[in-house]
Amino acid sequence: MVSNNFKKMDFVHEIVQNFLNLYWLRPENAIWRTLDVLQMRDLEFRKPVIDIGCGDGTFSFTCFGGKVDYSYDVYRNMKTTRGF
Repeated sequence: MVSNNFKKMDFVHEIVQNFLNLYWLRPENAIWRTLDVLQMRDLEFRKPVIDIGCGDGTFSFTCFGGKVDYSYDVYRNMKTTRGF
């Protein structure tokens, strides 16, 4: 039987990896975003959920189980950064 600590470590590893895939150029953002997910993990969200004015949406995407492959490049896929 796998202990809860191992399950939590697997969850943390998965979240960190997902954010590192997104923010490979800024790994500190991956760490901060992981901490955000861990802090909000025990909150109960009722559907539907809308993410307004909360950045690029990657937090909600990851928090609700979304996965990003390492081949996705958030920096390459941004069309423009004018206005930021």
